[in-house]
Amino acid sequence: MVEVPILSRLTFRDYQALVLSMVILFLESLLRVVTWCLPDFLLNFFREQSRTVFKSIYKDERTTVARELQNAESFVRWSDTGAIRWKSTL
Repeated sequence: MVEVPILSRLTFRDYQALVLSMVILFLESLLRVVTWCLPDFLLNFFREQSRTVFKSIYKDERTTVARELQNAESFVRWSDTGAIRWKSTL
């Protein structure tokens, strides 16, 4: 029998991990195809539901400046409003 250098050194536990990782990769690609086929209104519904659940579990610990920056249309317009106050290091 011909021995393959890598495969002959694997233990049963390594084979289990290899098969499980292949199954997970297959499921991930199947899920990708399913989500690609979903209509936009369902994707938006699931996105909003996940945001609602996330916000109910985790509280927002960002600073006011970080929230303003995230919601700003452009950084230039945001910085012109005076939200950034540079501290002099001199």
